[in-house]
Amino acid sequence: MGKDTQIKILHLETALEWRGGQQQIVYLLQGLIANGIQTVLACSPKSEIMKYCRKNNLPVLPVEIGHGWDFSAARQIARFMQENAFNILHAHSSHALSLSLLVKTMRRSVKLVASRRVDFSVNKPVIGSLKYNNRLIDRIVCISENIARVLQQDGVDAQKLTVIHSGIDVHRFVGVETSELRAELNIPSEHLIVGTVAALVGHKDYPTLMQAAQLVCKKRADVTFLAVGDGGDRGKLNALHKELGLGDCFRFVGFRSDLQRF
Repeated sequence: MGKDTQIKILHLETALEWRGGQQQIVYLLQGLIANGIQTVLACSPKSEIMKYCRKNNLPVLPVEIGHGWDFSAARQIARFMQENAFNILHAHSSHALSLSLLVKTMRRSVKLVASRRVDFSVNKPVIGSLKYNNRLIDRIVCISENIARVLQQDGVDAQKLTVIHSGIDVHRFVGVETSELRAELNIPSEHLIVGTVAALVGHKDYPTLMQAAQLVCKKRADVTFLAVGDGGDRGKLNALHKELGLGDCFRFVGFRSDLQRF
């Protein structure tokens, strides 16, 4: 692309659930639009991020996605990019990258950017290595230095890696009243609240946080830990909660759509 080329970005997300990655996508969409950059999100009409975007008037392209290597979905996306002169495709997950690689084979002039938010090795399975280490990808955005380091160790070209940390819109929480939430959860007004927002899955390492909470609560009775999120490890973590004797010191409040209250 030349210096005078108008940037038009199509973002692609294949996940149906709402987690931290989806919030980061929304922040990016809002930031790009605020800066006058034309941008659209392609996602499943059944996804939570589609519901959010429609509710908040963010531009979306509904795409029925059956699996990562969905040729029909890839053709729809490629056709949309051609008809609307979009020149950058941004894949926001590993599954989205699979689909984006198909699109790139149909629209070779498009610049392909992939976001990497987890520090797992891409060499397992083998297809992961091929997916991230090929000529079709122009740039990989890593949200931490460690993720970039893991990709380099897996053989990905370091010149393709850029580290851009995730951000938080702290202005969302200015002036939020917490007394109603404390009353709802029966937390005394004098308690210090330690919170985390993360899925209940292994790589979030809840056991370490829970063990730390046990140490804190043995020394102080005026601290409450809150964990916002849900996931496949809920049963294991509930068992560990009982084993550590955390009681009301550490509470799982499940998935919440009202995070600003926390």
